Amino acid sequence: MAWEGTHEDNLIFSLIADDDFRETSGFGAFLFVTGAAEKHFTLAVGAGSSGVIGVVITDPRANAHGSVVGAGITKVICGSSFGAYVDVTCSASGRAIPVGSGDIILGMALTAAAPDEFATIVVRRQVVNPI
Repeated sequence: MAWEGTHEDNLIFSLIADDDFRETSGFGAFLFVTGAAEKHFTLAVGAGSSGVIGVVITDPRANAHGSVVGAGITKVICGSSFGAYVDVTCSASGRAIPVGSGDIILGMALTAAAPDEFATIVVRRQVVNPI
């Protein structure tokens, strides 16, 4: 099963980056982000983060436009190992990690991955993990 390329059903929007993501995280794209001041976004910082708006898929510098997938299929950088079909949230560095009890579910992995690898996920509406 391949999930490569563009996905016309994705909700993708353009906002202005508050951070230089390459400086902040070592990666310029494929990290979870949260809404900031009007029409801006910044790196999401942890599984308890509310206001996560999606995954940045471009490599924006500070005060430059970046594209964010708010819903749909995209790649994301992993912060720990997990298998396919696992619910994910974000680490303190904006990377995908498996959800824990009470964490906010931000998506579901379609592929397995290890730390610093890419996983394909479905970004979806945020819900608190009931387990």
